[in-house]
Amino acid sequence: MSRSITGTCLCGAVSISCGKPLSPGAYCHCEDCRKSTGSAFSVAIPFEAAEFRVLSGETRSFTKVADSGNEIRRHFCSSCGSPLYGTSPSTPAGSM
Repeated sequence: MSRSITGTCLCGAVSISCGKPLSPGAYCHCEDCRKSTGSAFSVAIPFEAAEFRVLSGETRSFTKVADSGNEIRRHFCSSCGSPLYGTSPSTPAGSM
């Protein structure tokens, strides 16, 4: 993949740019991920934190400590609630 990935939330109020993925994505089927997406899984793709930008709009976040002890902060659109990205202190420095 050679291009930066951009996207918006469902209502279009929040626009993000993620840069280039650091590695392939992964699916997670844990209870927290299923609940946060309302689906059978979530997809996580790591990006360089320095290349990530919220281009427009306002986000909110919710922080949860998983059964593993890892903390994850899930960011979402403050208008429509669409999940946008997650951050965690347990990820390698410089990635998200």
